[in-house]
Amino acid sequence: RIIDPRDHVALHRRILRLRLERGELREEVRAIHQKTGAVRWVMLRAVPQFSPNGGFLGWEGFGIDITDRRGVQEALSNQNARVEALFEVARALQGQTDPALVLLRGLRALLTATRSVCGYGCFYHSEIDEVELVAAHGLSEHYLDNMDGVIKGPSLLRQTIASKKGVMLSDIQGDPRAHTNVAKIENLRSAILMPLVADDEVYGILV
Repeated sequence: RIIDPRDHVALHRRILRLRLERGELREEVRAIHQKTGAVRWVMLRAVPQFSPNGGFLGWEGFGIDITDRRGVQEALSNQNARVEALFEVARALQGQTDPALVLLRGLRALLTATRSVCGYGCFYHSEIDEVELVAAHGLSEHYLDNMDGVIKGPSLLRQTIASKKGVMLSDIQGDPRAHTNVAKIENLRSAILMPLVADDEVYGILV
């Protein structure tokens, strides 16, 4: 098949409907290059053709590779999402002085802006090398009760704090660095770990 399986069924249904309605096809779909296997975005434009007695003859139209344009659009969309996330976090934190409340409201604002379903925030006490869970949203009590190994023992969370660099996981259940048994409790699939750094010191982490 040339059309990517993710778009094939919807495109097929639309073609059948437009054929009956005698409407113009205007779609952007993913297509698979038959030699390289690369996925490319294609803009399709076509109109159904009929004989004088109403018989369907076929489609007349064209397709244009718009992969580069889609890449630019996605980059702009991601940039806008980051700006909106920062704005929402800043607005949520206005007038707050309690550190735990600041972390909780910042976490909720960030989850909303990034359309994430759950997360948690921790303080890091460098003087005693201790991680303290202070905020959580969308996570079950069972999950939180099983976080001791993540917070106290060797873990990706600890590695992120030590490196002072954020980490993005596309499949947390399949990543050997993560506590996969804990992730499976909530059936978590992807995650972002971001240390909270100021003056080259880590004061906490958002997950």
